[in-house]
This record gives sequence, structure tokens and C-alpha cells, in this order.
Amino acid sequence: MNTLTLMLLVSFIESMATVMVERGVYFYSKEVLHFSNQQNLWMALGAGLMYVVGAMSSHRIATRIGERRLLMGSVVGQIAAHLLMFLFPGATCVVAGKMVLSALNGAKWPVIESYVSAGQTASTHARAIGLFNLAWAVTVPMSLVIAGPVIAQLPAGLFALAGIF
Repeated sequence: MNTLTLMLLVSFIESMATVMVERGVYFYSKEVLHFSNQQNLWMALGAGLMYVVGAMSSHRIATRIGERRLLMGSVVGQIAAHLLMFLFPGATCVVAGKMVLSALNGAKWPVIESYVSAGQTASTHARAIGLFNLAWAVTVPMSLVIAGPVIAQLPAGLFALAGIF
């Protein structure tokens, strides 16, 4: 298995976990926590801002601690956030966990994208990025198809399942 294929597979698996909570949390908060549409919009705004903070900090953090440590720290942080959200699935922990997850996702995606395109020639760079985008984009509908039944059967299981992925 070549490096690009491995990175695409990792991106796919990681995206499944990310999208399951990134998008599924709004269904969870509506159905289980009884958030209003306005509360969900505020949570989405906060998450978007935290993603930007993470993405804008990514290069600085990677320069300071290294790309590999940034990625590993992000993954460990995500698993911890998923576990806490599973164990304490109330509004405060879910919203705080969503903010943390958004910042961690924002910090790690620029590094993952650079890994995918690393070593590519000019002619293969666009193909590599296109395949990377396809690898994560197909997880959006797939993750939501999984998230719905999980929320219906074991609501907080959404967070545990994402942590397992």
C-alpha cells in the first residue's frame, strides 16, 4: 500500500468519526437535549469559530511541537472529548466537547492535507488533493446514515462510536 492510499484510508476512517459527531450532534441536541433551532445555530457558530481558531493556529503549533505530535495530540484529544461526551451527555459537556472537537479538527486538517500532497509532482498534486477531498466528503452522508439509528437506540452512543472509529 503506497503512502497516498494509506493517507486516504486514514482520512476516510477519521472523517467518519469526525462527521458523525460534527453533524450528528445537532440531531442529538435537538432530539435528546431539546435544543431549539436558535440554540443549535449558536452552537454551530461557536463550533465554526473554534474550527477557525484551530486552523489558524495549526501552523504555529506544528512549528513548535511538530506535525506528528500535533496530529497525535489532536487524535488523543478527540478520543478524550468523545469519551467525556459519552460519559456526561448533558448540554454543558456536549457543547464544550463540540467546541474542543472543532478546534482540534481545525488544527489537524491542514497537516493531514499537507501529508496527502507531500512528495507529489505538480501533475499529481491536484489528483492527490482531489482524492483526499473525495475520501472525506463521502463520509458526510454515510456518517449521518449511521448517526440517526445510533441516536435512536443509544443516544450517547453517538459519541462512543465516534471515539472507537
